[in-house]
Amino acid sequence: MKNLFERWGLDYAALAGATGCERALNAGLHCVYKTGTWNNLREHNRPVVIELQDPSGRKHHALVTALSADSVSLVMGGEPQEFSVPEVGRLWFGKYLLLWKPATPTQEILRLGDRGEAIVWLRDALARFRGEPLAAEASDLFDKDLQEQLMQFQRRHRLTSDGVAGQITLAKLQGYLTGKSPALIAGAVTAEVR
Repeated sequence: MKNLFERWGLDYAALAGATGCERALNAGLHCVYKTGTWNNLREHNRPVVIELQDPSGRKHHALVTALSADSVSLVMGGEPQEFSVPEVGRLWFGKYLLLWKPATPTQEILRLGDRGEAIVWLRDALARFRGEPLAAEASDLFDKDLQEQLMQFQRRHRLTSDGVAGQITLAKLQGYLTGKSPALIAGAVTAEVR
């Protein structure tokens, strides 16, 4: 966790909290625990902590700092190391943790009918995804039009296209705004234009 926090420009030891996720909350970040594949990690495009299980059944945690088609860079015990994807894949059963920063600390899920500054943030992120500027008089209402734009974004990124901006959708949208999270894949284009 210390190494993951460093990727976000934070000092893990200086933050209050009994657990890494409590410390994340105190820094305005949230933990997301998921189970997935290497492709999920590529889609998130941010450093993640993965859980590895050795042949004797002991669990170990490593920070994934870079991922290509063939290799994965890990930090274990503070030491960076590079492995082949299949080599790590034999020890990784899909559990991972990532950090994300919500648009506003109190709103983790945005849905039809919601109002507020987080909705303007959502409009801005979706506009940047499309390669457009944010409208000067952007509405703070999550309306049907915004829901359709969100569903298009979700389909494009192979997310559940339910028109609800939950943790994973919001974390993915962060990549389209300034002050975004640290990237996992070097040179990945985050502000793609369709």
